[in-house]
Amino acid sequence: MRGPTQYGPRIKAMAVYLQNWHLLPEDRLAEQFEDLHGVAICPATLAGMTRQAKNLWRDCTERLRDLLVGADGAKHLDETGFRIGGRGQWLHVLCTAWLTFFRTSERRGSLLEGFRGCLVHDHWKPDFKVPDVQHALCNAHHLRELQALEELDGEAWASPLQQLLRTAGGGGAARIAREEGFTLQPELIAWFEQQYDGGWPWCWSTTRGWSRCRWQARWGAGSGARRTT
Repeated sequence: MRGPTQYGPRIKAMAVYLQNWHLLPEDRLAEQFEDLHGVAICPATLAGMTRQAKNLWRDCTERLRDLLVGADGAKHLDETGFRIGGRGQWLHVLCTAWLTFFRTSERRGSLLEGFRGCLVHDHWKPDFKVPDVQHALCNAHHLRELQALEELDGEAWASPLQQLLRTAGGGGAARIAREEGFTLQPELIAWFEQQYDGGWPWCWSTTRGWSRCRWQARWGAGSGARRTT
């Protein structure tokens, strides 16, 4: 024993969990341990438990970063501003459907290197400078911007275009294909592209378009469409 008091793994795990997931400050967390468990732990010791946990996870986080950067499929990239210790910082996120990697930086433009596959992001120009990848634009950002165009600027075309993107994307044909395990028919993809490129004809009937989407998607599943594994 290196000191008069030692804390076991369960107390350390609880302290790290409550500090970093439930965002309890060290002073309040010390009060909680005293009031609920009869354990007196000074705030500095609680902060030290988080630093110890960070060192234990360092190899894991580096491995997670490498797996995401080198993944061949689609990965999502974004950043948001926040404060650490009163100073402005940027929280960067890189994720797939299965893995998520967070990191902090003082610079918004602090991008990782060695990307492969397809990078999904918003319209921020530095993201387009990432080499050797396919670039895809995030539909969640598109839908949010179209909503603002409709509500704040009164743009009548924004709502039908928003409906078209929802029908084609994660709320429509793409979701049906993913859940039922088949590839969308080229004719349906071409139809969506025709609607998108048609300009003002975005004002097609939403109900009719959605019905056609579901029928053609399911028709594709039963007529020799290539199923994914």
